[in-house]
Amino acid sequence: GGGSSGGSSAGRSSSGLDNYVVTGARWGGYLISQAGNRSSVNLEGAPVREYYAGGPSSNNLVLTGFLLHQQRQAPVDDLDQCLAGEDDSRFADFDSSCSALLFMADALKAGDAKERLLASAADPLAPFGADPALRVGSELYNPAAVAREAEFFNTTPGSSDLNVRNAPFGFYPRDIPGLPSGFPLLVDSSVDKFRAAQMWEGLVAGAWLDSMTSSLRGRLMSYNAEFGVGTLAMSEIDFRWDSDGSIAATTTVIAAPVWRLDDLGRVVVMLIRIFLTVGFIAMVVVKAVRRESFPLQIWLALSMLFTSSLLAAIFATNSSMTLRHFYLLYDAAQTAIARWWLPLKEVAPGGEVLAEDLAGLEGSYSLERGGAGRWQLPDNTTDVEGFGQSMMDIDRIVTLNKWMDVSQGLLVAMLIAVWLRLASCDERIGAILTTLRCAAPDIAHFFVLLALLLLLTAGMGHLLVGPHLRVWSTLDSSIEAVFKCLVAGDLSAVNVLAKNQSIEMNWAERFGVVIFYFFMPVMFILIMLSIVLAILVDNWTGVYNERKETMRRGNDHPFVTYLHEIASNVASAMNLGPLYAKLRRCWRSRRRAAIRMASLAPLQSRPSLMDVGSAFQHGQWQRE
Repeated sequence: GGGSSGGSSAGRSSSGLDNYVVTGARWGGYLISQAGNRSSVNLEGAPVREYYAGGPSSNNLVLTGFLLHQQRQAPVDDLDQCLAGEDDSRFADFDSSCSALLFMADALKAGDAKERLLASAADPLAPFGADPALRVGSELYNPAAVAREAEFFNTTPGSSDLNVRNAPFGFYPRDIPGLPSGFPLLVDSSVDKFRAAQMWEGLVAGAWLDSMTSSLRGRLMSYNAEFGVGTLAMSEIDFRWDSDGSIAATTTVIAAPVWRLDDLGRVVVMLIRIFLTVGFIAMVVVKAVRRESFPLQIWLALSMLFTSSLLAAIFATNSSMTLRHFYLLYDAAQTAIARWWLPLKEVAPGGEVLAEDLAGLEGSYSLERGGAGRWQLPDNTTDVEGFGQSMMDIDRIVTLNKWMDVSQGLLVAMLIAVWLRLASCDERIGAILTTLRCAAPDIAHFFVLLALLLLLTAGMGHLLVGPHLRVWSTLDSSIEAVFKCLVAGDLSAVNVLAKNQSIEMNWAERFGVVIFYFFMPVMFILIMLSIVLAILVDNWTGVYNERKETMRRGNDHPFVTYLHEIASNVASAMNLGPLYAKLRRCWRSRRRAAIRMASLAPLQSRPSLMDVGSAFQHGQWQRE
């Protein structure tokens, strides 16, 4: 059957042939059916095929499939005002939406269908497009499906399944938990490559994208269990159609580890981290009660507590999360000849429709998936809710991991700040910190001035360069461009504009571009950078001179003063400050006494007056 991986093909091919004869041969444990010179594998009861992003060797198991989610905008904002011919919206003369609605209103006959079709023009969740199997001229056009379209759609005149030409719509809105209201389509892992190619072709043939599309999101989720550590990966690409006609695209690729309580190694690491966090917080609390802590220690303790709480939340979320690599969302996406994205219908475990779901149904319906009339049955939302819950769980894990990364970055910053606070006992590091602290008011004033200059320069660039360069065409993009030039110094685009003679500009415009090209590096690199360095050098000079004066007044060798400052700060950090101060006073008093005794030693060695008189009497003075 074309390699179908579904569990309900029962050996039938995608063309609907059922004259296969089951042979005794087997392939992969499944019976081989044969019809003429063709053979296929009977996959009834087979598990769903596993798809891998990047091939089986990558171990990136695709979860469910590739999801497309489209959000649309209404053609008109105010339907009544539009039909009354009083459209006062901006650029109303350039928009033909109201004219088309007025033409349709005049062409349609009065009735419920007319009111419904006109109301859908102001509804962003109205069905749209066409079924590719029923569209003439499409490569997927199927005449057999055209003759049986009543089996897949409500073809009653005035039905909500029909457009203004009484042709069935191709795409219908559907609610999936965790996604905004819109039009989700899933190319899941139950389809083979041939049907997946048909689906992609069907999006083009069925006009999946049109002028009413406002955004389109593609999402692929995968799970990698390599090296025994589970990793969830989510890749997204968002397209947004802006009002100016441009299409903006953003991509997101995020990987999050799966931490479960059955992973003993990670649990031990978490417990050690929690133990260290609790110990550090207890130490900070004790020091705060004694009034011996400083604010940075308190902030560090709060940061550690927040990070540990996030880690516990990640473990709890991962442990409660149940992921499946396949969810059954469609009734017969692989085998249906039309309406491939018909939602799965409600069927009891025994194969019969629940009695309470039969109320109000008219006409015949099949109990087999993909059969005729199943559009009447209520939707089975079990797997839809499970799929939405799995997406919300993955989003929650990704969000928690983002917060975890931010909190760990802040924790490292706090550790650096605390280390600098404790390392200030080193006189050289202390001088740097003192310089920054003394220069803080001047630096703050400088950044205010720099912000004003950036804003004025962005306005200058927007006026002079904006008409010729797109990156300078708006004020916000000009501000970003000035900031990039300030950081990276890249003015290549302005340089090309100033030198390129093929761009038509008069002499005044070219002169303004040249002035702007020279203004940027002179102002921000030569002048503003020099101001910052001057502020830091001035404060460093003051701190350095004060340090030298302190050493001079202490009458100690600079190295002795340096060692004293280190020992004093270390003793204070170990709550031994008073004891060290006492030892320091004793050492200084003994040193002063030693200096005094050394200064008196020459006086004691001199002869006294009595010795001089005795020597004079004995006649020794003359000889000496």
